[in-house]
Amino acid sequence: MQQRCVAPWIRQEDYLAMKAVCPDDNLPASFDQWQELATNEVAELEAKGITVVKVIIDPQELCRWCTAKGIHPNLAGRAAFASYKDIWEELRRDIRAPLA
Repeated sequence: MQQRCVAPWIRQEDYLAMKAVCPDDNLPASFDQWQELATNEVAELEAKGITVVKVIIDPQELCRWCTAKGIHPNLAGRAAFASYKDIWEELRRDIRAPLA
């Protein structure tokens, strides 16, 4: 079975809001810098044969989820939220799948 990794992904239009929601995080100054780093990390994982699933993270949704779970909205919080969203989407797909 191929390894799979979930990557929290930030839209350009959400980047400044994400920096505001995650003030204690070490997000780069600009979206372009973040995108370059994130894209390079994805490429490294894919080069190792790992499937990377990019999960779009909405800053306000992240903030609500982290508050409800008592988690800081930092790198670890974004990763946990992305994994949660990925699992939830898989469950929704499974529920909607026709029975064989």
